[in-house]
Amino acid sequence: MRAQSLSHSRNLALAFGTDDKRTFPRCPVTLQAQVYSKLGCFECELTELSETGATLSASNIDSGASLTICLKLGDISDVLQVECRVVRVNSGSVGVAFLDPTMEDRLRVLEFFIRARRFAMAKM
Repeated sequence: MRAQSLSHSRNLALAFGTDDKRTFPRCPVTLQAQVYSKLGCFECELTELSETGATLSASNIDSGASLTICLKLGDISDVLQVECRVVRVNSGSVGVAFLDPTMEDRLRVLEFFIRARRFAMAKM
């Protein structure tokens, strides 16, 4: 199952035009998310998403911080809630790694990408 998931992730990344070399590549998205940390709750935009992580348009978050992210993957699912850790901090963005994402959550992300790709292709 993992090898098949890796193959799907790589193919989707290529379809979205990213040359991301991660095991599970991040694809560009524009999704609103609620973020919960020990400092409080705030809204931000996800600019990249993969099965195992994301990039958030946010600042003032320390590397190593624990967060909970809640987001809706279009109209296809209930709210996806994932625990994560900040692994990269840049000016205006942070990269997070999901902590032990379930297979169900990873499949929901893949399904979101597949539907988004089909929608984009239908508009061409």
